[in-house]
Amino acid sequence: MLLPTKAIANERDEITAKWKDKPQDELLKAKVESDLYIRTLERQKDELRNDYIAQREELLAKAKFEDLVDRLQNPERQVTPPIVNDTEKPPMDLKEIEAVVLNKIKENKLAEKQSDNFTQVQNKLQERFGNTYHGVLKEQQNTLGLTDDDVNSLAKKSQKPSLGLWIERATED
Repeated sequence: MLLPTKAIANERDEITAKWKDKPQDELLKAKVESDLYIRTLERQKDELRNDYIAQREELLAKAKFEDLVDRLQNPERQVTPPIVNDTEKPPMDLKEIEAVVLNKIKENKLAEKQSDNFTQVQNKLQERFGNTYHGVLKEQQNTLGLTDDDVNSLAKKSQKPSLGLWIERATED
């Protein structure tokens, strides 16, 4: 129990008054005894703490043991943990990896080819109509009822700059 500040001050004054007029040898002896007593109290406190920890661990182990015994004696009340399906993907075999790589290579080649085709058509249109090729292309697109995506798709899919040639023929008519 902690004492209030006034009580501690009063106690300090009483102890000071008691030892104030004592000879130095007696003060030294009392100091040594008090230090030894403090060490004894600290050792006792450490032992109590260790006993408390050991007792706590023993009680927890006993509770776990009793719980286990209870579950073994009453299996109908036993709660089964939910079953988790840890379905890991099996590692890919060599053929699957090869197929994936080949597929990616094909996709890259197709994207390159489409980009090249688009660039060729664009260059052909610029060569034929100059900087005004956008207007000519838009006019033909509207005549045929095509969207921008349709025209771009045709330009990407053609193996020759056929869209540019098609526009040329359409404008010649």
